[in-house]
This record gives sequence, C-alpha cells and structure tokens, in this order.
Amino acid sequence: MAAAYLGISERMFDQVRTLANFPQSIKFGRRILWDRKALDVFVDRLSAEALEPYDPWDDILARKPSNRRKRTRSVER
Repeated sequence: MAAAYLGISERMFDQVRTLANFPQSIKFGRRILWDRKALDVFVDRLSAEALEPYDPWDDILARKPSNRRKRTRSVER
C-alpha cells in the first residue's frame, strides 16, 4: 500500500527503502505499516534536493564568448 501511495512499483519501493534517510516502518503484529506523514516528508526532501532555484546569471556565465570579430562598416568619403 505504501508503494501505491507514493505512486511507484513495489519493486522500486523495496529499493527506495534501503536509502539511509527513508522513514522506519512500524510493526503492528504481523503487519508492517508506514507513517504517511513521514513518507510525505521523505518525498518533500527528495524534491527539494532535485530543485535548485533558477539564477539567470548561470545562463549568462555559461555562454561562451564569440571568437568572431564584429564586422564594421567602412564609410567612403
């Protein structure tokens, strides 16, 4: 059910569970339960790590200077 809640397959859920910051399960008799709020916090942290604020200077600084010379018009007198 936790995999469905996160929108991933059970196989992917088993892989994600091995991450260090994944929330601990709660054992209730033979059942293994997951706290929805803890799962939400985990996913929120993942999305915060993936998103960086946009800085337009990154685009400007990434541009390479042109190797071409600027053309100048010659004016005849």
